[in-house]
Amino acid sequence: MCNDSGEGGYDEQAWIRAEARRRFEENRSLAPASAIEEAVRQGHNQVDVALHYKICYPRPQYVDPCTLGGESNFQRQSSRANTKLGRLHKSKVQRQFQPRGRS
Repeated sequence: MCNDSGEGGYDEQAWIRAEARRRFEENRSLAPASAIEEAVRQGHNQVDVALHYKICYPRPQYVDPCTLGGESNFQRQSSRANTKLGRLHKSKVQRQFQPRGRS
């Protein structure tokens, strides 16, 4: 049965167990102490994020809408011409709604 009380349902509990088991198996062959410490640190960070956001799943990475997702170039993808056109259009629209003096 699924528990919808907000405390984590059966599906979330099963996912947490499966994910923990998968990560332990994935990291079973880690030998250097520094690599083991890093894996433990990542696990603690995941728990902190889960407690803060009240979700057990990893947070999706945010990608700014004005950038290309897969590119390493995170600059705005607009040209000066487009920006100037936008400013001209904005000023034209604003002029339409300016208060007019009495006649």
